[in-house]
Amino acid sequence: MKKIGLLALFISMLVIGFGLFIPDSRAENLGMVTELVGRSSKGKRIDPEVIRVLMQIKKEVEKIKNDVDLTQEQKNSIQAAIDDVVPQASQLRKNLRAQQEILRNQLLTDPSNTSVINTVAETIASTRSEMTKLRITTMGRIATVLTPEQRSSISTGLVRIDALVDQLKEIVEENHPEIPTGLF
Repeated sequence: MKKIGLLALFISMLVIGFGLFIPDSRAENLGMVTELVGRSSKGKRIDPEVIRVLMQIKKEVEKIKNDVDLTQEQKNSIQAAIDDVVPQASQLRKNLRAQQEILRNQLLTDPSNTSVINTVAETIASTRSEMTKLRITTMGRIATVLTPEQRSSISTGLVRIDALVDQLKEIVEENHPEIPTGLF
């Protein structure tokens, strides 16, 4: 479980680094899938194919970082853009988790109360929309400090990461049918 916990942490870190360019839900779901694969593997070896693809994703993130080759001024500007949104993004994630817990509890205790369920679901959708807007604004700030070549390099790297995520999805669907496929 320690190994899976580290992999889940790694996936979560994608959100912090170049993760601003990866939708929160996809990065969050990758972490969740990693955790679920670990839970379904209790008492047996963790699926080596899952680990292989996750390590390839990690290498791609490192490749993007190396290929982009930011100047110190760019690093400072990007860090400032991230620092500006961290408190708000953290609060939104905290709110989202609390809302998801309320929804889960409501569904488990009184599923017939559709009014409360729908209200909480709308609040969750609104919070996700706020997170998306915040991410887009931050991505725009970051993109303005990058050269066209750097933006192209990031874009190319993210296409490779998307292909790896699709591979991971196929592996999980094939080898771990107990994990919902809608997480990707």
